[in-house]
Amino acid sequence: MKRLLGPEEFKLWLFNRRSPFNVVVAARLTGRLEIVALQQAVVKLRSSHSLLSAQIECHGRPRLVTTPALPLPLEIETREDDDHWRRVLEQELNRRLPVAEGPLLRVTLLHGAEASDLILCACHVATDALGVFTLLRDLLALLAGDEITPRMPMPAFEELIPAEAFGAADGAALRDQWWSRQTSERLAAVDWDDLAGRLPDVGKTRVLADELDQETTAALLARCRAEQTTVHGALSAGVLISLASEAAEVACTHSVSLRQRLEPPFGDEVGLCLSRVLTRHRIGPDTDFWGLARDVRSRITAAIQCGEPFDRTLETIRVLTPGGRLEIGPEAVATMTNPGLIALEPRQGRLSVRSAISAGTVMVDGPVISTATVAGRLTWLWTIPDHWSRAAESALLSRQAFQFLLS
Repeated sequence: MKRLLGPEEFKLWLFNRRSPFNVVVAARLTGRLEIVALQQAVVKLRSSHSLLSAQIECHGRPRLVTTPALPLPLEIETREDDDHWRRVLEQELNRRLPVAEGPLLRVTLLHGAEASDLILCACHVATDALGVFTLLRDLLALLAGDEITPRMPMPAFEELIPAEAFGAADGAALRDQWWSRQTSERLAAVDWDDLAGRLPDVGKTRVLADELDQETTAALLARCRAEQTTVHGALSAGVLISLASEAAEVACTHSVSLRQRLEPPFGDEVGLCLSRVLTRHRIGPDTDFWGLARDVRSRITAAIQCGEPFDRTLETIRVLTPGGRLEIGPEAVATMTNPGLIALEPRQGRLSVRSAISAGTVMVDGPVISTATVAGRLTWLWTIPDHWSRAAESALLSRQAFQFLLS
């Protein structure tokens, strides 16, 4: 594999030069995990995913390039307590991966006699949370003694967007011009570190965690169906009401997977395939929680139908053109990222998956709420940058938002 970074990959690569920009998945396991078996499984995992044999080479034009065989780092610690995984996840969000040398994944095992935690940290330039969940699923399958299918390297997802999907009239042409511009000699003289150094520094990412048990998660899913909304809508409503200190119109950014909207579909491959939509809502003292949850759902649906995720991708391309201004993103009180129900078998040989969650390093000046539902449990991570103006309130705000799901 040797290909130029796509626009979104390129933007995240610039962020990663400013400070570590990772996506981390943590799985909480019960049962006895043999260290030797994990070491063997990690070797097989690397040989089955070409992206794990890659580095991001920069000689004027950043590229993903397959490298000679480098072992995946596997770090092993003794599991201290039930909160140990959260502390290590937070550390991994703020810890660099050697992207220029590779590999682009690091595995940590918190090993206990009857319970262990597996933490996979990947460079966000190269993949999103769904891609890291695929790596976790394959690693657990190997631990259970199963075989996994080798994966082919994926192109930048922008190459797979149908021309008719772009809302702007010049969208397809703008997309097609990206790669020709990337071959320009002008790029060879760009000081990438200087450019990245002009991006805002939001400080280290901090993490708060919570979890619903299986019974409460099932009750929440049923209630959302009865209220004609989604879990994502309910999550967003809880966060928006908690953050709105007075009556105001607020905006919320939502991560959107484009995997099933490409030609051909991206599937569950390991790679970056994300965009975003922005929704605006009026919040006041009499705001109805479930009414707001329905409003979030309808606005996201409308934004996707009118092609906003592809328009956001075009925005990225435009700001990376000569004269464009690279910014962190649209102003919003919060960012919601929820890959939803993750297809991960609860039982993996002698191991059982208790729960799993993903989060990315925060690059915006506000909270990013990451949730996922695995093995029947919804897990919640409230991630914030150190420099957020309301950081001192974060534990209270997170708990207030989470409590809406229990009401």
